[in-house]
Amino acid sequence: MAELQSSYPAIARRTLQRHIAKLIDAGQSKAVGEGRARRYFVFTLNPIAVAT
Repeated sequence: MAELQSSYPAIARRTLQRHIAKLIDAGQSKAVGEGRARRYFVFTLNPIAVAT
């Protein structure tokens, strides 16, 4: 969270937390750990070519 805050100083901490929660709920991110040790991982989707 501290890294995000330093990257986006104009956005309030609570707003960043809400955005992260939405990403987790949408399955686009994952939170691992508890408290200060918590880390967030973003999933990247690779498009799959479909042969027709």
